[in-house]
Amino acid sequence: MTTPAISCGVNMLCRMTYSPTKEAWMAAMHCTKYLYTNRDRGIRYRSDGNQKMIGYSDSSNRPDPKDSKAQHGHVLYWMNGPIAWTSLKHRHVGCSSFENEYMALGFAGGTVMFVTKLMQEMGFEEAVTYE
Repeated sequence: MTTPAISCGVNMLCRMTYSPTKEAWMAAMHCTKYLYTNRDRGIRYRSDGNQKMIGYSDSSNRPDPKDSKAQHGHVLYWMNGPIAWTSLKHRHVGCSSFENEYMALGFAGGTVMFVTKLMQEMGFEEAVTYE
């Protein structure tokens, strides 16, 4: 069972593992409860799903108080299921929301290029046509 919906929450909780607070512990238990109550849900690919890859990217403009870096993430879907996703902090401090969004798009673009080449090598050229 894989649940990409909580990637951001897990990433933020992992930052707290070196010195967890009661609030962080309660957040971890909330994530665990969410996973348990949604244990019958998961990733499901469909042959009648989207035949071409679809990607989404987003970035926060709220900096982490420790290092001033914001969170970003992206996901690529194919056949109605995610095939690549990430949620992590930017490598650099962004000066504006535009800069954070462009950094996130750049990171997502690298993933798109990797997955595109992989799909072409596997013989799925129809999934990586550009419009």
